[in-house]
Amino acid sequence: MISNARLAEFCRRAATSLHAGLDARQVFERESGVGPAAQRRHMASIAREVNAGVSVADAMRAERGFFPKLALEMVDIGEQTGKLDRTFGQLSDHYENIRELRRVFFTGLIWPGIQLAAAVAIVGFLIWIMGLLASLSPGSEPIDLLGFGLVGTTGLLIYLTFVLVCGLALWGVIFAFNRGWLLPGVLMPILLRVPVLGQCLTYLAMSRMAWSLGMAIDAGMDAKPSLELALRGTQNPYYASAWPQIERKMQSRCAMSEALRATQRFPNEFLETLETGELTGMISETLERYAIELRDRARHLLTMLTAFAGFACWALVATIIIFLIFRLAMFYVGTIYDALDQLK
Repeated sequence: MISNARLAEFCRRAATSLHAGLDARQVFERESGVGPAAQRRHMASIAREVNAGVSVADAMRAERGFFPKLALEMVDIGEQTGKLDRTFGQLSDHYENIRELRRVFFTGLIWPGIQLAAAVAIVGFLIWIMGLLASLSPGSEPIDLLGFGLVGTTGLLIYLTFVLVCGLALWGVIFAFNRGWLLPGVLMPILLRVPVLGQCLTYLAMSRMAWSLGMAIDAGMDAKPSLELALRGTQNPYYASAWPQIERKMQSRCAMSEALRATQRFPNEFLETLETGELTGMISETLERYAIELRDRARHLLTMLTAFAGFACWALVATIIIFLIFRLAMFYVGTIYDALDQLK
């Protein structure tokens, strides 16, 4: 799949080219010479399909797995309503914002992560060097710093295997969480109640929902499919899984805000903002401003979460160092006591 950074750049170039008067075929022909080989290959394929009379959305959809579903659906809407240039522009802003939020978070974790990696490497080096020193003095007992019998090359391999397994397990949990495999109906409500983290997750989801819903309504999409698209756009399984209940409620031709309120999942502020847009007939404008406001709030909270995560890394590094110092101190104290006993 294309990265958010490259997708944002592509959408920005496509929006500019279409607004300048180029047709879709020319846009994708130009894009076939931009970016890495895989991206050029996909763009060239789309250009051929468009040149053969296939719609832009269907041509992009044929490149299975390369474009996100949200982008494909919004391009389809933009093409049907004759607003493809604006659609690409809004998609560019959306994916650029996602990229910026991730950059803020991971940039804040670089230095603590380096420190943690250094601490893990130092522990591994001490395990290996203690075994080496013991082998140079036949008959001497190796120093077991961790207290788990890990010394020498064998101990180092066991230690590295343990670290690798822990790293893969953490990555697996994060991956499964993002895919919604970890019981979203149970786990997500708990996370949404965690201070700061829950607010950040809510702001991010509601920002994406407000943006998607406002954009779909502005493009001329009906309320029901717009809501379904917006729920998927939250990228949060807790909110997206509410669609069956909302769909049943929408069959009675009620307002979107009323259908969402019936689920008791969505923040009152979001519902009131949507209701205001419905009453004034300015849903897209109201939700667009609200989405920007929520993104700013989410960015602020994400900065706080980054600081907390960095502090947690530093605390873990400090714990490892203190533990090693304590173990070394106990070893030398034990050595001194043994020497005193021999003198007696």
